[in-house]
Amino acid sequence: MEEIGPIQEFIVEIDTPIGNQRFYRFDLNYINVKDLKSIIPVTFKYDLLITIPNTNSFVMLLSPEKKKLLEQYLKLIDKSGDVAYVKLKYIKAENLKKNLPPSISQDDIIETGDPSIVFVKGSPQKLDNFYKELAVLDQPVPQVRYDLLVIQFQEGETINWNQNLTDNVFTVSKITDHEEGAFLGSIGKLISLNFDVVSNFGYQFALQLNYDLTEDRAKILADTSLNGLSGEEIKFQNTTTVRFREYETDPNTGNLRQTGVVREIVSGLIINVKGWVSGHGMITMDVEATVSRLGTGASTDTTREPTTFEKVLKTHVRTPSGTPIAIGGLITEENGTTISKIPILADIPLLGYLFQTKKETLDRSEFVIYIVPHVEYLEREEVSLNNRMERLYNKFF
Repeated sequence: MEEIGPIQEFIVEIDTPIGNQRFYRFDLNYINVKDLKSIIPVTFKYDLLITIPNTNSFVMLLSPEKKKLLEQYLKLIDKSGDVAYVKLKYIKAENLKKNLPPSISQDDIIETGDPSIVFVKGSPQKLDNFYKELAVLDQPVPQVRYDLLVIQFQEGETINWNQNLTDNVFTVSKITDHEEGAFLGSIGKLISLNFDVVSNFGYQFALQLNYDLTEDRAKILADTSLNGLSGEEIKFQNTTTVRFREYETDPNTGNLRQTGVVREIVSGLIINVKGWVSGHGMITMDVEATVSRLGTGASTDTTREPTTFEKVLKTHVRTPSGTPIAIGGLITEENGTTISKIPILADIPLLGYLFQTKKETLDRSEFVIYIVPHVEYLEREEVSLNNRMERLYNKFF
């Protein structure tokens, strides 16, 4: 007794109620206590639950109010026959309640703490009809992959989009290593792109684009793949943020003073795409593209709100999976001034204007967006860069 005496005293000291909580025992009749943790409501997720060995019972540390709530919940679900335990594969319980099958009503579904598990009340015949309807509803939502390419073309540079694919296919009796290297070299700027330009638009278009990129007549602004579920909106954003201090006029002195507020203006390219899969592999998309830029002097003058220019394009298109679409019309213009002058002489007051030239320029560019939507399947073969180059070469040569 002398050895366990201190232990007993220690237990007495710590075995005291926690606030107004205490341990309550609950006995289950039909539900297995091992499954309870996965179906208990979120309200009880962080309460201590201890299963009693060799029984179908458990104890929980609860307040009297939460004990009453748990008793009401167990009374609803711990039944035989007319309540079925249903494990959802792809949809959530909230989605099931929003799109109820004809055989059941809202009152027939009991949600649990797990969004993939529900209890359904009903007769055996009613439950049998529900299972058949659920098999149709509980299907994976198709996933859409968007291959996105955005190019900025300078003024005067146009490309013929109406290329005939047959014009890009050549017949060669024997292909040498030198010719294969020449093919890869002719599209060298495009090899590293994620977007498959050759397969989508043809060899001649790829050659022209490669030339424009080499000569700085075109610039790649975006080359990526975006993934989203059917009906889900995805967003691509490539922008810069300018911060400026807000000023106000002092009514006493007439001078500008800081208000303590710092504002932000975002400019650049923003693309929102919402697509959904319909029958026969068709993909319908709502596309909204915004191109904006700051006015001259926005990056240097932080005492006033900079001017901005913005172009917005919205379109609604439908295309088969794997078929590209091109969206243009986002044209921006920017005026610039270039001054060339002779040192020293150009700085002489008044006479200095005779030793300098001033040139007004107008930079005009167009943003073209290319999107290739694909219906994604659970298993998609990954193609290496070497295999991709070999496939393209075999296709066009």
